[in-house]
Formats: sequence, C-alpha cells, structure tokens
Amino acid sequence: MPEGTGGASRRASGVPAGLPTGLHTQVLQQLSEAVYVVDRERRIQYWNDAAEALTGRTAAEAMGRWCGDGLLNHVDDAGVSMCGPGRCPLALTMRDGEPRACRVQLHHRDGHLVPVRVRATVLRDLDGDVIGAVEVFSDDSEHRADRQRIDELDQTASHDALTGLGNRRYLDRQLELRLSEWRQDPTAAFGVLLLDLDRFKQVNDALGHLAGDEVLRAVAVSLRLAAPDGCDLARFGGEEFVAVVPCDDVTDLEAVGEQMRAMVASIRMERFGRDEPVTVSGGGTLVRSDDVPLSLLARADSMLLQAKWRGRDRVVVQP
Repeated sequence: MPEGTGGASRRASGVPAGLPTGLHTQVLQQLSEAVYVVDRERRIQYWNDAAEALTGRTAAEAMGRWCGDGLLNHVDDAGVSMCGPGRCPLALTMRDGEPRACRVQLHHRDGHLVPVRVRATVLRDLDGDVIGAVEVFSDDSEHRADRQRIDELDQTASHDALTGLGNRRYLDRQLELRLSEWRQDPTAAFGVLLLDLDRFKQVNDALGHLAGDEVLRAVAVSLRLAAPDGCDLARFGGEEFVAVVPCDDVTDLEAVGEQMRAMVASIRMERFGRDEPVTVSGGGTLVRSDDVPLSLLARADSMLLQAKWRGRDRVVVQP
C-alpha cells in the first residue's frame, strides 16, 4: 500500500480510522491491564483478554454492547451508578476531550464487586474528530486493602480501646482542626465540655475494676446518644470525657451538657448490686479568638471544678 493511503483505505472500507485493528489488537492483547474500546455511541468495539479475566465476561459477550447496559455497572464507593448523566468517565471524556482517572467498583459476572482504577482517554480519527474512547482498568484490590489497613491502624492509634471513643491524640487533632476551620469561617464556632464521673473511685473500690470498666462503657454509649450531629467525643483519660460541640451560644452548649448529664444519670448498675445512680459533673466553654487546644481545655476544667464544688451532678458553662 502506498505511503499515506492507509487512512483513506480504511475510510473507504467503512472502518473509522483510530479504532484498533490488526497489529493494534495484537499489542493490546499483551497488556496486563484490562482494555476496552467504544465507538461514538459507546458500543464496545474491542475487549482484551485481561478485561475478560478481570470481569469474567468474554469478548463475545461484550462486543457490540452499549457499555451502559449493565455489563460492568461501575458504581462509586456509595454504590451509586457511574452510568448516570454526567457521571460516566467515557462519555465525559468524549464530550470535552480530557482524559479522566477515578477509582470505582465494577460488577463481576459472578455478581461480586471488584475495586478497579479506571483511566479513560478519547480516540480521534485522522481528521481529529472524536470517534470513541478507550478505557483502561486495573485491579485496585491491593490498594483498597492497604487503605483499609492504614485506616484500621489509624483507628487503633486514635481511639480508646475500652469505650471506642476518640483518645487524647484524636481529641488534640480534632481541636486543631476545629480551630483552623473556625478562623477561616466564623460560623463554624464550637464549645468544649469536660465531663468527669462523680466518685468513680468508690465504684472501683466497692465493685472492682471490671464493674468500673462496664460503667465507663455505659457512659460512652450514653454520651453518644446525647451528642448532637457533628459532635466529637473522646475519653480524655481515666473517668474524664470531652465533647466538642458545634455551637455559637452558651445556652446551646449548656443544653447539650445537661442532656449528656441526664443521659448518664439514667445508667443503672443493679446487676452489680449497687443502687446509687451514676452521675457526672461537667464544665464547658465557648471558643475564643486567642484559643489553642490547651486553653480551651483549661477553661473547661476550671468550670468542671466549680461544678464539683457546687455539689456534683451538674454542668457549669461560661462563654
């Protein structure tokens, strides 16, 4: 064939220049990554062996099908289909010519989900017109597993093993984050409540540390039930707990503290042979312009001491 006539010959035969044929398909078959190619109507024109291995679907099943008819059914981490309007990487790439990459999950032929990393690139003919797109996708299971292990390690490092609430490391991080957000957005104001179990040493001395641990776990559950949306909870140490409450009014902060106090007071320890209710004292304060985490906690602690001096089982809050 004379040089420069290949494109004309292909157009004359009805095959759009740019779609894989012959040598191209031999090269694509050697790739370890899954590859499929669609035309302008998003009908599959090519499907390599790696795509078959990753999806469980053969080229015979895939060829000629519209990619959005449930063949792969890509979904995001929330389970929402990527084939909806404005979400399909292939369609978006063909629309604006920009390559795209994302992490999604496809449905294997056997029914289970497979996490994959997807890259979509537009295909053009010799005249520069868009004629389709190619999607390259690879197994992302190892990355997801690594991410999960990292998340689990972070969870272990930042949460209290007994109660499941955040630990001191978690609290420090959340306070720094809240302060940073508030300085950028004054509407993101918040307050801090420091709660301390009343006469907890007597519980441990009378009933033993196992019973004491049960009380701490029960308090953690009660605090979760009483916490408003967006509230961060942490075990500060021993029998002390901290709640970081989104609010800009001392009355709202006091109301949350009182709800937490009342919820803890509902705990009963009959199975340990103790009739006395579990109570907490609390101190709270709102964020100020010159605050750092330590100053917030120090003011809350000062209010906590006042609550103790006033007879315990109460919450004292200052602006």
